Amino acid sequence: MAALAAQTLAMGHDVAIEAYALPGMFHRDPADRLLVAAARRNGLTLVSADDRILACPHVRTQNARR
Repeated sequence: MAALAAQTLAMGHDVAIEAYALPGMFHRDPADRLLVAAARRNGLTLVSADDRILACPHVRTQNARR
């Protein structure tokens, strides 16, 4: 974590609630829903190689394959 200058994010009730109130037709994978909700609540860009996440217009994403 230190080498990446990374930090952990708290997964509070606000993230859990948003995970199941995402706008549009987001798919049902609970882990993906939590990742997207956490990124949205914290104003972060989500780096992923998952095409379903990358196609979500409601969160900033970066393609991890590039």
